[in-house]
Amino acid sequence: MLSIVLALAAGSAAAAPVLTAEPPLNRTLRNPIELKIVLSLIEGEAKVLDWRKPKVLIDGTDVSAKAQALLEGAAAVPFQGDQFVFMDQKLEEERAEFRLYGFNAPLGPHQVLVEVPRKDGGPPLRYQGQYLIVP
Repeated sequence: MLSIVLALAAGSAAAAPVLTAEPPLNRTLRNPIELKIVLSLIEGEAKVLDWRKPKVLIDGTDVSAKAQALLEGAAAVPFQGDQFVFMDQKLEEERAEFRLYGFNAPLGPHQVLVEVPRKDGGPPLRYQGQYLIVP
């Protein structure tokens, strides 16, 4: 589930939607993991981006179904063994905020790719990076 967490921090032009994470991608994290992800949308983009159906890959493994379950309102999804990833969300007209927490990620570097599709068929909002999990 480190996936959803990692999927964020893009923005090319001032008029584009912006994805950010705290802590940002390409940083070192310690367990237990807690991430805050914010998607800020300009007027009209909220209707074009299909942000409830992201493609999320972590280390090449597709975890999109777990990410989608959280986005659709599940309070938690299974992670590893008896662990769960929990998520709180706050949704506003032009901003979506997600807090993922309550799990321990495997140590080491983790590659993350997130693509948010567009309903109009345009290129997806894409973000790629990594987190390094240390003891």
